[in-house]
Amino acid sequence: MTVIERITQLIEKRNWSVYQLAKRSGISQSTITNMERRKSGPSVSTLAKICDALGISLSQFFDYDNQHVQEMLTPEQKDFWEEWISLTREQQEKVKSFIYGMKS
Repeated sequence: MTVIERITQLIEKRNWSVYQLAKRSGISQSTITNMERRKSGPSVSTLAKICDALGISLSQFFDYDNQHVQEMLTPEQKDFWEEWISLTREQQEKVKSFIYGMKS
């Protein structure tokens, strides 16, 4: 799988458009579209911005099948993970605030 294919896979999994990725990553929509059209991978710094927008690390980006994550999680944790990655950054922050609030 190419880097561009992986980016496409991740935004489709989140039901995002290229516009949404651009807005969340701070990368212009034309830059992302040009990468897709030309099949040219982004620079490391651009990929880091994309990963940040997606809420994943570079390591997770390259773990295409989530094999390392999947090996360590229970079925319930896997379900939660799938839901978590589909949330926006704002939604993730709200969930974290809720969870941390429960500990008080």
